[in-house]
Amino acid sequence: MCINVVFLSIYMRQTLTIYLIGCFLLSEIKALAISDSLVLSIYFDVDSDSTSLSDYEDHLKKLSFSQYDTLVLKGYCDSRADDNYNQNLSKRRVIFIQSELQKRIKNIELIWKTEAIGEKSPKYDNTTEAGRAKNRRVDIFYIKYQSTKGKDSTLNEVLRANNIDLLRLTKQIEASKETGESFAMENLLFKPGLDIIRPESEEVLIELLVLMKQMTDLKIEIQGHICCTDPSMFDGLNIRTGGEHLSLDRAKAVYDYLKNHGIDPNRMRYKGYGGSRKIYDPEESEFQQNKNRRVEIQVLNN
Repeated sequence: MCINVVFLSIYMRQTLTIYLIGCFLLSEIKALAISDSLVLSIYFDVDSDSTSLSDYEDHLKKLSFSQYDTLVLKGYCDSRADDNYNQNLSKRRVIFIQSELQKRIKNIELIWKTEAIGEKSPKYDNTTEAGRAKNRRVDIFYIKYQSTKGKDSTLNEVLRANNIDLLRLTKQIEASKETGESFAMENLLFKPGLDIIRPESEEVLIELLVLMKQMTDLKIEIQGHICCTDPSMFDGLNIRTGGEHLSLDRAKAVYDYLKNHGIDPNRMRYKGYGGSRKIYDPEESEFQQNKNRRVEIQVLNN
């Protein structure tokens, strides 16, 4: 098996906002500036979700990791199978690479960001064998940060500049503690029929992550809900997996995000409620469908 590793120097400034906030989750530190990032492209055989990394070891050793660095993993496929299959295959490839990297990176709390792209937006020509081979890969973006001297920022300033509202979420959590009732994560939206969170909802996840980091004794249940089905049905179809447990998968998507960013799994559990707890019934608009297609949080008593 031939493994090609390609280094490219790039700038990832469009992702700086999210990663700056992620850095502040760990401690209140000086403002950070992004430095050059490198991309490692690891290639896979046809229909394979694993590969030998023996030729990769020397390249990995050249990278120096520190606490606030970020690794972004993006998985791709060629166009041999259908879109759903390739989406799932690219996700398995990303999971494999992340698992292998975590074995090699010890005692460092890196920030991880993963994305399964499948056959969409191919970089190379899928009509040729050479192009298809290059599209079967995982790209690893390495984002390294360094302190900026003479410029201090606080967590609150960064959050405020990016419309992250901790006060509102804090009040909702405190109310849930007192009443035992759940509350909806506003603007945490999913793509129809999928457990994939819309990109514009990432700020909502960051809010929850920040508070889970700050409130170390907080335990929650993550509750998934769906739209567009008969309430008598237990759950809906997840187009990505083919399983009929869409609301559960959506709750798990939030659970996985928090777990992958350092939250103890023992502080969380997740559950799917199908379409049994709709906010709007019947659903008469796309807005109402989006509201029913949601995740709620309930604070658990210790």
